[in-house]
Amino acid sequence: MQKKNFLLILILLMPIVVFGNQKKYIKTNNTKLYETASAAARVVKKLNKDEEVIVLKKVNRFFEVETNDKKRGFVFEFSLVDNLPQQQKGAGVLANLTTDNYASRDSATRANVRGLTEMSKQYAVNNKISKSVVDTVIEMENYYIPLEIIDEFMKIGRIGEYAE
Repeated sequence: MQKKNFLLILILLMPIVVFGNQKKYIKTNNTKLYETASAAARVVKKLNKDEEVIVLKKVNRFFEVETNDKKRGFVFEFSLVDNLPQQQKGAGVLANLTTDNYASRDSATRANVRGLTEMSKQYAVNNKISKSVVDTVIEMENYYIPLEIIDEFMKIGRIGEYAE
């Protein structure tokens, strides 16, 4: 009987052990801190990229977190990363475009297109990357979709934090 009670207590405390007081970082700017574990909840505040939070527990697809200013709320599970990205030293001009970091692989970056620097343009010339590809990237820099429109698109399509 004691063994069963011990196992039950251990299972109940496991989320606290796994997530309790674990530091994580906000992945993108304007990440919503919700009052409850739902994208339909009131937004308590918007968090900035690389802001440190303490994970208290996981509830469905959300983490309950505490911010540095002691505000508590819920963020969508994919809004957090374990570590801040590291800059690679001496890895070349296009290192940040080719490195597998959370900004390049996650749609939560809200489709941020990084411009080609003069050095990157020269790299493209030196490596025989077609002018049409370079021109396409430059043209993409002119497109801007406000966050409100992207957020509404996600709500209507029930994707990301709005998927239930």
